[in-house]
Amino acid sequence: MSKQFIRASNALYPPWHAGRERNGIGLLLCKELVELNGGSLWTDSKPGKGSIFFFSLPLNTAYA
Repeated sequence: MSKQFIRASNALYPPWHAGRERNGIGLLLCKELVELNGGSLWTDSKPGKGSIFFFSLPLNTAYA
């Protein structure tokens, strides 16, 4: 997992989670699931502003 995803996952925890250990496993699992299904996951981060997470998945024409 890249350092960018680790830093981004640490920002996801709410204020009441302060002081607790964070492992960032949720974002890692999201990334793995998206990639296993042929998609991609990426972020747009602005220092001091926050991050937006995006993902894309291929369209399954059997259900379209």
